[in-house]
Amino acid sequence: MDETANAILLLEKQLKNNNFVTVLGDECFITHSFNSMFDSFYLNNSIVTEAMIVDNNKELICQTCCAKLDKDKRIIEILEKPQELKYNIRSCGIYLFRSEIFEFIRETEIHPIRKERDITLTINNVVKTGKAYRFLLDGHHININDPDELLKASVLFKEDQKIE
Repeated sequence: MDETANAILLLEKQLKNNNFVTVLGDECFITHSFNSMFDSFYLNNSIVTEAMIVDNNKELICQTCCAKLDKDKRIIEILEKPQELKYNIRSCGIYLFRSEIFEFIRETEIHPIRKERDITLTINNVVKTGKAYRFLLDGHHININDPDELLKASVLFKEDQKIE
């Protein structure tokens, strides 16, 4: 279930006229390129910049989200939990938003089954304006949904600390 759009909308008064970051709570990323994501966000004057990685794990992509991109770093389409793998670019659950996102969330249709607004549908609406961009993270990303993924994230984090 995607409560992200609804949760963001609840913060509109506090975040109005400000850019902000949203990181989903089950995401772990180990990267040294995060500052470049901010640079990309401002350079492109995007409404949303979403962190993504190239991933060939079909099962994992189908459990999360995949995207089609153009050569200019724009998002062309995002598919939430696709039934079949169409693209090997996976979302990392890290977003940079401009305050205009609130208008897009309010205009997003409520999902007929889940009875909520879906952030993926919201971003697909931003895509139509040409103001939705991706940022490819270097490093590692793990969507933590079970103890094995938590252990994997801990090991990767520990290894990264040794490198520094």
